[in-house]
Amino acid sequence: TGLREEPRGTVQALNTFFERAGGLFSVLEVQVPTDPTRQSEIQTIINTYQLNADAALPQAQIFALASAASSQLQILNLAEWETEDGVFFISGEVTNHGDSPVANVPVRALLLDADDQPVAEAVTTLMGYALMPNGFAPLSLRFGQGQPPGTVNYTLSVGGNNWQPGSADAVVSGDALTWTDALAYSDEDLLYIRGTLTNTSGVRIRNARAVATVFDSNQAVIGAGWADVDAPILAPGGVSDFTIAIPDRGGEVASTIVDVQAMRCEGGRC
Repeated sequence: TGLREEPRGTVQALNTFFERAGGLFSVLEVQVPTDPTRQSEIQTIINTYQLNADAALPQAQIFALASAASSQLQILNLAEWETEDGVFFISGEVTNHGDSPVANVPVRALLLDADDQPVAEAVTTLMGYALMPNGFAPLSLRFGQGQPPGTVNYTLSVGGNNWQPGSADAVVSGDALTWTDALAYSDEDLLYIRGTLTNTSGVRIRNARAVATVFDSNQAVIGAGWADVDAPILAPGGVSDFTIAIPDRGGEVASTIVDVQAMRCEGGRC
């Protein structure tokens, strides 16, 4: 038995169960619910779970664990911070453990009071055109009025019951593009990321978009932003500049990652 510390600083009761049958070894991690009925159901499941020592279990390489997750989309590297003006931010990134890209991914944050009742809400979409398999995209939710009085917690959700992933068939991902980027600061200490994109995809592209994720020394996301490149259309071999402004950040910048995506010219477009 033990506790797991969650990204927002709270803890979750956790039970870990080990079982061996022949050459098989099982480890189960169970988050203990507060509802007594649900606790009883999980207890029944755990006490009746058995390994089948005669089952065929093919061997896998260790790198297969790199994409193991309980769901296709996973939230990582969260940070919560306030500006000097009291604006409250929740920032992080989402990774895609699935086999296909997803587009138009919504993200929703609810600020909660001590009774778990919502007191404020912010909704956005992941930056960039699509979240590619094994890819990452930043999120940044802004509460312009700050945290209402009585706020003690928050929930963060990706997707939703009625959400249908948009098509990413026309998206040209960063793997097919080439770019350079560098940090710059203004006299007012505002952060800019300036770069140059080269269309190495071999097809005409439009509305190329650069997305920047800013990390602190603990790999928490403390800022994010995006900007379209200067040229709306780029032929194969075409070059265009971009400038991403990040006016707010939640700490000292340790590293940044830039990703560029574009839309393929097809049909009547371009």
